[in-house]
Amino acid sequence: MFVVSVERVEQLAAPPGLLWGGFLDQPREGSRHQAAAVEMAGWVLGRGHRAVAVEIREAGRRLSYAPILISRPDVAAAHPHLEGASRCGFSAVADLAGNEATATLDLLAVLANRRRVPVARVALRRSWFELEASGGRDLVSLVVTCHGHGGALGDAIASVVAQTYRRLEILVVYDETCAEANAIAEQFPGVRVIRQPRGGVAEARNAGLRESRGAFVTFLGAEDRLLPGALGVGVGLLRERAECAFAAGRSIPLATEPAAQEPPSRLECGEQAYRRLLRAGLPERSATTLYRRGALRAVRGFERVAEPSADYALQLRISRDHPTLLHDAPVALHREPADGGDPAAMLAALWALRREAAYCRRDPERRRAWRQGLRSWRHACGQRLGAQVVALARAHRWGRLGRLLWALLRHHPSTFLALARRPSPTPRHPQKP
Repeated sequence: MFVVSVERVEQLAAPPGLLWGGFLDQPREGSRHQAAAVEMAGWVLGRGHRAVAVEIREAGRRLSYAPILISRPDVAAAHPHLEGASRCGFSAVADLAGNEATATLDLLAVLANRRRVPVARVALRRSWFELEASGGRDLVSLVVTCHGHGGALGDAIASVVAQTYRRLEILVVYDETCAEANAIAEQFPGVRVIRQPRGGVAEARNAGLRESRGAFVTFLGAEDRLLPGALGVGVGLLRERAECAFAAGRSIPLATEPAAQEPPSRLECGEQAYRRLLRAGLPERSATTLYRRGALRAVRGFERVAEPSADYALQLRISRDHPTLLHDAPVALHREPADGGDPAAMLAALWALRREAAYCRRDPERRRAWRQGLRSWRHACGQRLGAQVVALARAHRWGRLGRLLWALLRHHPSTFLALARRPSPTPRHPQKP
């Protein structure tokens, strides 16, 4: 549940000769609102020029505009000699979608001559309030999805059981490609098993989310491992930063497992975290991120259309509109792919990043970070796709080769041209005796 707390309401004095008076009745200092919007109501009386509307601004950006038309008999009774006193009330709703923890709203009266006059200033703080009736505030749900990695599932569950944070539940979601999942999960008492029709990782995670009960949720693949202190780090950070929708750390190769859990030494929050995700050459794995259940509900979980980079797409969608937190502590382990990564996942991540363009156009810093990330993804895709094109050409797999060439031409044309100029190997024929 998203909560906006009103920390301070300041009634401002207008410059002499512009207003007879004005007052902000709502919101009240100390109040809390269970929504991502706040209603501001009050009254304004212009002097010399009639006050026709009010405007709500945050950091110079207009959030709302409403006419002054509402009947205010209390103001008319107090100022019977002033024209327009009977209908000097207003009510405006400010949408507080944003990724910073705090916000300061300025309420301005708009006069008939288009001049803006300050009336009030409101300081707000965003936060999440988690209270699940079935699980409680402290319960962490770990959803382990199994799709063709049955042999590694036991190690993934064992890494969850070994957590120093003990308020947790474990759910294993599997399909027919991982038939042994049920037998493996039965070796660990208390693990709940959910059989899901084959529909992809995003559908499996959403199914696990629906069945889970915790206030916090994290997702693992069968090939992932958590470090013993991972959940303790994530829950501690989210308790300290009530405004953050998720806390994401780092994943490191299995061969570099540290002897002890390292504490976070660097934090990036809010807009800074979103820009880092835009710039990132590679997104972190799902096992590194601890989500608030309310944040996952707000964006309706994972998108199937974003597979196989649904994690990256989800992090971008949440960070764009809500405060989030990125830290540098390692919390998960992974096996490094021998072939340098899946080109399909890279292309899906590139698609997810391209979708953010509409939210970066008006902000120069966002636009710069987005372009940097786009270059990084194109370079990574170009290198990986180029290597696969060569391998498919040597294997004479022409159907898949055509699809990869089209993807390469679209996303990294310089690599396509380099391959096109490359001389084809001359077939060797056995010499005649």
